[in-house]
Parts: sequence; structure tokens; C-alpha cells
Amino acid sequence: MDCSRFTWQRLDWVLLDGGPKRRRNLRWTTAEPGLWENSRFQRDSSTDGGQVVIKLDDDPTLERELRQYIQTEKYLRTKSDDTLPETTKRIHRSMAEENRERRERLKNVLGQLVSDALYFAAGQKVEIKSSSPSMALDEALEYLIDNTFPKMAYIGKFSDDPKRELQAILRSNDLQKTAIAGANTQAMEECRDFITLSDKANHPIVLFDMLEKYGKRPYGWPDDEVLILISSLLVLGEIQLMMNGAPITIDKVFENITAPRKQRSITVARRKMTDPKVLQQCRNLGKDVFSEMGPDSEDGLFEFLRGKSRDWQSSLSNYKSLADTGA
Repeated sequence: MDCSRFTWQRLDWVLLDGGPKRRRNLRWTTAEPGLWENSRFQRDSSTDGGQVVIKLDDDPTLERELRQYIQTEKYLRTKSDDTLPETTKRIHRSMAEENRERRERLKNVLGQLVSDALYFAAGQKVEIKSSSPSMALDEALEYLIDNTFPKMAYIGKFSDDPKRELQAILRSNDLQKTAIAGANTQAMEECRDFITLSDKANHPIVLFDMLEKYGKRPYGWPDDEVLILISSLLVLGEIQLMMNGAPITIDKVFENITAPRKQRSITVARRKMTDPKVLQQCRNLGKDVFSEMGPDSEDGLFEFLRGKSRDWQSSLSNYKSLADTGA
């Protein structure tokens, strides 16, 4: 685990992953032996929907060295200046070298504390098998995810290049749509049910709110994966995306749904599906009129009939011109 992705806050050292929206807590705390019972940490790990609580042994050198490291870094950052005398610059270089050594000591001390720590997650004490600090953290987080994000696995495979996949879905043809319908079926069904229930309750779905919903427990799905699911339902003809009271045309969907500032203005609406019997009657009528059977999909049949009607209209306009002028 790359700890540089986290920001430290001095409140029992809470580690926040991914900013305010994607908040998964890793709480580090030190306590003198016997000051807190393990049951206290176990209870704390069940708060906020579940978090990892790491009980470190108390090491007085850690706080002292960390405080000195931060103070020195701040001093050097604010006081360094090319106009300083050479003697002062030499002192600053010496302080910087000492701080680099201090950083290494901190890494070693913290690494050993993390390896020897007790881990609690989702209300349980977690038995960590690895002695490596990064692997120990990964084990604890994996336990937390497995026990507090049970629907994360509904997405069988996360996309390697979600933006590219999103564009491919929006450009898909009828043959490709068959494959789309069979991908991540559990996640697709979860979204489909939510949209259906919201529609029956006359509750509008804002795209931003839908991303928020599936980013939290029990899902934990990345925004791009949710956009892929929504776009899949769109090209399958099950939903419409609306903005300013009008449907978003398929060629404008990508640029709108991937723009965070527009996601609050886009709503997801369940599409009213045509009765299959009526659809077949329209196909048969189209065949009688145009001597050609149209596609069996609603959108495909609409485009087919509209195209044929426009061709007829164009031909009739030409015939009218001939009738009027005789030429």
C-alpha cells in the first residue's frame, strides 16, 4: 500500500483514503499497556459502518521524532533563501540531512510498530498473518472490504481503461449490445431494480446522487464503473438520460456524464418500453409498406421507419417538381 496516497490528521491519527467522498477509515492509536481494553478498540472498529483500528504499542520516540521532523521541514521550507549567508546555508543543509536521517528512523520505527500492532476491523479482532507492514495493512483492509462492502463483488472485473470502455459502449452496434447485456449482470440488475423502484415511487434520480449511492457501503463501486453500468442500460434501451427537460442524444452522452459539474443536472429516467406485440405489429406493417422487415429493437425499428419515410418524402418532392414543371 502506498501511504503517500493518504493524508494524516492528528486525531488518533486518522487515515483518509481518496478524499471526502471515498472515505475509508484507518485509525491508528497508541495506548499505554492496560489503559484501554481490546474490547474498546473492537467496538470502535464497528463505528461509521466499519473501519480498521490499529493499536500500536506506545513508543515515546515516535511522537518526539515526528514532531521534530515536521518542525524542521516547516522551518527549512519558510526560511531558506538564496540571499542567505553561506554559513547559514551550510547550517540549513546540515539540518536537511539530519531530517532525512530522521525520516528513515521514523519509517523504521513506524514499520516495526505496524508489524507488531493489533488489528481490529468491522467489530472483530483480525488475525494478521504477514509481518510486512504494507501486507498487514492490506490484509486488514481486505477484511474490512469483504465484511462491509458485500456488494462490491457484483462487479466481476473492474475496467482497465473505463473511459475508453465507456466510449465503446456508447458506439456499440446490435451485435455488441448482446455482450453488453451479459456483462456484470448482478451489478446491472442492482441498478435496474433501483431505477425501477424509483420510477414507481415517482422519485427522480439525479446522476450525481446515483454515483454517491453506489460509491458508499455496501457497494464501494468507482464512479467510472457506475457510469459504465448506466451507459449499458442506456444503449440497451432501458433508460433515458435527461438534461434541462430533454433527452441527451447518444453522441452527447459521454461529454456530459463525465463532466462532474454537469452530473447534478442530469437525471436518469426509466424508459417506457413498447409492448412486444405492438412492436411486432409495427415491423409487419413496415414490411407491408416498404417490402423490408425492420430490426426487432425499438430504437432500431424507429430509425428504420424514419429513414424509409424520409426516402419516400424525398422521392415525392422530386415527383412534385416534375409534375409542376413538366421537366
